[in-house]
Amino acid sequence: MTRPQSNFNPDAALHGEMFEEWDWSQLTEFKIALVEPSKVNAQLLANEIRRQPAIAKASWDITLLHLVAGEGYLDLVTLLLDLGADVNAYCPEGIPLHYAVHSDSLDVVKTLVVAGSELNRQDCRRSTPLDLAYNPARDYVIVKYLVTIGAIPNKEVTVDGIRNMKQMGLWDQV
Repeated sequence: MTRPQSNFNPDAALHGEMFEEWDWSQLTEFKIALVEPSKVNAQLLANEIRRQPAIAKASWDITLLHLVAGEGYLDLVTLLLDLGADVNAYCPEGIPLHYAVHSDSLDVVKTLVVAGSELNRQDCRRSTPLDLAYNPARDYVIVKYLVTIGAIPNKEVTVDGIRNMKQMGLWDQV
């Protein structure tokens, strides 16, 4: 099935147009990326972004790169970076790297870092990506990677946690 040409306004789509107003049988790849990134046809999305570069830009100050990084979709992160997405686009919740640490995808985190992501950028709560990665419910692989490449924690709880991991020998187990 061929998807229809996109002629929607991305600002309207994300600044007031409700999902309930969408014709779900006629979704563009961009809208699919917003609601179900795992079902995106990367080539169709790339073509749509090339035709309308504004759809990959900030809406609600969040870019499509923030969203797919937060979901851990490496192929879409790579595609958006290849298309010129701003790896350091800022919204109050941070840059795409802040979102990526929540995905628990080390590959996505590494891809953003290699693309030039700011390791120590703070979000609206003054948390760095390392601060967000340090969470007892998470695997500490991302924490160790970020520390190894020079990320600096901004929260005392992160500093204490990393120190405790090293003292208890957990650091070497990651």
